[in-house]
Amino acid sequence: MEHEAGYRDDFVTSFADLIAPTSTKDFFTDYWETTFLHVRHASGRFARYFSLRDIDAWVSSTRSGVVFVLLPKDEGIRFDIHQAQDLTPGAVLGNFRRGFAQILKRLADWPSLQGLVHHLGKVFHAEVQVNAFLTPAGARTHPTYTANDDILVLQLEGEAVWRLHELTVLQLGLSQKKNLEFPAEWQRRTETPVLAEVRLRPGDLLFIPRGMPHFATTPDYTSLHLSIYITSLFWVDFLKFAAEYAALHSQELRRALPPGFVDSEQICDRMR
Repeated sequence: MEHEAGYRDDFVTSFADLIAPTSTKDFFTDYWETTFLHVRHASGRFARYFSLRDIDAWVSSTRSGVVFVLLPKDEGIRFDIHQAQDLTPGAVLGNFRRGFAQILKRLADWPSLQGLVHHLGKVFHAEVQVNAFLTPAGARTHPTYTANDDILVLQLEGEAVWRLHELTVLQLGLSQKKNLEFPAEWQRRTETPVLAEVRLRPGDLLFIPRGMPHFATTPDYTSLHLSIYITSLFWVDFLKFAAEYAALHSQELRRALPPGFVDSEQICDRMR
């Protein structure tokens, strides 16, 4: 779904301003955990958050930032990972001029973003992280993928084309995923039909619900965008907390599982 909004020359610090003219009520009714939202704003709407001119200052000031350089290889992409504080001034822009896409990770403490990050945390009752993606025209990036977080994309400079697929699985991070048998719908979640292709221009916003397969390309223009990741508190987390709270008051919940249960069918039957 696409909307148009006028431009006001002020600093966008609220979620309501980010998605206007869509109301927050309509957002949580029609888009949240359901489908994408594309809002066209005038150029410069998000320019004060971050820009090409800020990259060297971020590299020299961050203590936790990490830079991923995407290096093409025959079968896909490999990542060259650097601690931002280990890079020399101009290194990121140098890689950019050489044609490499880059991800600047952990921008949530960048001064111009701190107010928005704090506000979004309160709106969604969630953890919020921010990455910047700097992509030269025609650079190769990662293939179609899904995320465990809901994503707000703010287009800062240049243009990018996003391919969005139908959402079938509300994805989330699972602590025991190595030991779980995933159903077929999880295994094939990136193979769903294309739902829309959206071209983002400076000032545009794109909301991508978690689990929606997506892929961005920059065929014609250099692109700089922010991805704001929203990690909510899910029902499964709430139930885990509830079980831990109950364990404070129940000796039975604090007991160990029967020794040998992994290898004993008889014990497992008794546990059932």
